[in-house]
Amino acid sequence: MFCGYVENTGVSDFQFDAQRKTFHTQGYAEDPTAYAETVGTVYVGEKEKAAENDGRTVFEENKEKLKKRKREHMGDPSDPEGYKGPWAEYTDQVKSSGPTEEQRATLDEWAARKEPKANAKPDENEKTILHIEDTHDYQGRSFLVAPKDHEVNLYNTEPPEKCFLPKKLLHTWDAHNKGVAKVILFPKTGHLMLSCGMDSKIKLWEVYGKRRCIRTYAGHAKAVRDIVFSNDGSKFLSASYDRMIKLWDTETGACLSRFTTKKIPYCVQFHPMMISSIASYRVWQIRR
Repeated sequence: MFCGYVENTGVSDFQFDAQRKTFHTQGYAEDPTAYAETVGTVYVGEKEKAAENDGRTVFEENKEKLKKRKREHMGDPSDPEGYKGPWAEYTDQVKSSGPTEEQRATLDEWAARKEPKANAKPDENEKTILHIEDTHDYQGRSFLVAPKDHEVNLYNTEPPEKCFLPKKLLHTWDAHNKGVAKVILFPKTGHLMLSCGMDSKIKLWEVYGKRRCIRTYAGHAKAVRDIVFSNDGSKFLSASYDRMIKLWDTETGACLSRFTTKKIPYCVQFHPMMISSIASYRVWQIRR
């Protein structure tokens, strides 16, 4: 059983959707009944807000224009010093002021504390730690020479006949105090592994045998981002967030040279004669 009064009214889909969205957002809508057509536009809901907005729907733009800001007088063009032209300032423009005397004193104190670190010598904290005693074998060969007493032929340049996906964990090298940024293998043989981490240290590891940590290289003030071996593996480069690129001797751990772009070097790469830093696209000559 239906109760009430039903009246046929022709309303387009767009008009119905506009009034429905206006009622949900603004709180008012036009009354589509026949009574509204006889007496004029009648609104339902928040009538005061409808009168304030002139009954605009959500699809109608606000016709109120923003007030244009006024500029100061451009001046006389014949006066070169006093003429401002179209670059005259706005009348309501607020100029920013500099720091107060107290703030300036705080900034100078902060800059004075930072200055000694900027002028510090780059090699005062460079050191290396050797973790093994048997650096040479019975024939006098250092750990840079790949051993021949392993099941794997490290000098074989031919790819293996069969390759398989790794199925189990063989070993975990754990010595960095923070995250590891990059790991690379020794050129050609791959019997050594070099790793750099966010603890600003670089470590050299054994891949086969006892898998020990051979040497630790410390000399960067911040985290090391990238490392790369030379073609023969006797040297390697390190790039750090302290804006320094350093050339190291792999066997002795000595820092042979230092480079800087005064910017963070994100990547370094060896060339037979040169080194390039991707941060600022600079190239240095390593050997004469």
